[in-house]
Amino acid sequence: MIDLNKYADFVMAVTSKESREVETFVARLKAIHFSNPNLNGSLLLTAMIGLTSEAGEAQEIVKKVLFQGKPFTEETRRVDFASARRLLSG
Repeated sequence: MIDLNKYADFVMAVTSKESREVETFVARLKAIHFSNPNLNGSLLLTAMIGLTSEAGEAQEIVKKVLFQGKPFTEETRRVDFASARRLLSG
């Protein structure tokens, strides 16, 4: 059986301070911004979360096709991958 307390200790030991503490995360975003004003950390984070969300949706289609026997049609590909293409094209 997994000892959840030990697992929590492990997670705390391997997780960065920026991931554990909001104040440290915000300070890191500010430091990035001031060292490189052309890099918008908030926009970068939003884009990455959006992209991975779209990738998850695409993965769901592949899972259904490969493991659940669902059809993979031209219509499915156009609809489900359109958002990911828009994100990648800027």
